[in-house]
Amino acid sequence: MAMQALHLIICLLFAAILGEAGLTKLLGRSTPAWFAEKFASSWLAPIPSPLLWWPIAVAELSVAGLFVAAVVTGESAVCGTHALTQAALVGASALFAALTMGLRLSQDFAGASAALTYFGVAALLAATMFR
Repeated sequence: MAMQALHLIICLLFAAILGEAGLTKLLGRSTPAWFAEKFASSWLAPIPSPLLWWPIAVAELSVAGLFVAAVVTGESAVCGTHALTQAALVGASALFAALTMGLRLSQDFAGASAALTYFGVAALLAATMFR
């Protein structure tokens, strides 16, 4: 029972974090000026900022959707396959790895440290949670 509750909490937490981040971007309807400025001194500078901003939003919402699907289908309540949660944790790991790289490129080391922590948690859970 405790493992099932933990599974549910993990899914809800990641769904909330990633869903809020993606929805905030979507509802903003445009790429903020600070985003382009952030990468002005990196090798990403020639890439138009919307080509970086919107894929991040789509990825955040997609991974959040996987976590929501895991909750809605009741994966935490059943023993057996946890394919949605595992896919969501791997997706979250990939997303946080990409965000960490972007933050490092923009020399936002505090942000990169936080994103790396999220990556570590997601990757550790993906690797160990359902063994």
